[in-house]
Amino acid sequence: KQIPRLDAAPAPLLKLSEAGAAGAAFDHGAWESLLRAHVADGLVNYDRLRKDRAAFDGYLASLANADVSALAPREQLAFFLNAYNALCVAHVLNAPPDLASILDLSTKETAIWDAPAGTLGGEVVSLNDVEHQKLRLVWAEPELHACIVCASTSCPDLASFAFSSEKLEAQMASRAEAWLSDQTKGCALERGGAVARLSRILLWFEDDFVEAG
Repeated sequence: KQIPRLDAAPAPLLKLSEAGAAGAAFDHGAWESLLRAHVADGLVNYDRLRKDRAAFDGYLASLANADVSALAPREQLAFFLNAYNALCVAHVLNAPPDLASILDLSTKETAIWDAPAGTLGGEVVSLNDVEHQKLRLVWAEPELHACIVCASTSCPDLASFAFSSEKLEAQMASRAEAWLSDQTKGCALERGGAVARLSRILLWFEDDFVEAG
């Protein structure tokens, strides 16, 4: 599938600095605890997480039952960043333990990114639904690409904390800095700085970064 263009957004893109705080909040405390317990150096310890499955499933249930429309705009951004990562982890957690790559979960008919990943606020979504329809085509915040993690070694590292509406600016900036400073994932200078080798995310989503300046 082609990446949806920003001009396909149904409304003007929101900027975090201008987003209001009026509205309901959502508690990501369970996800915070799971990340701190089972993520180290950007990697998930799936064997240990499987032993904490009840808590993980409880968090997924809270995402499924959330009244997303009632959340404040900043809360919605934090909600979908956390939800993307949790649903991606769920894909891997639901697979056989010997899974070599998340790409192996794709079929001839459906890429894993387009397969149903779970339910958010009563709506069944895929990872692509969340990335494009809930994040990219709503927010003029290219740093979000450093915050959502596709369970692949080439992706930015998974944070060991949950995104919080009160801390979003600092959290997203720190994830972007960590990603771009990682020479194996973000940006590597070669030939004495004359050549920069960049993540393909910057190519795929060039318009997102250009639009945001």
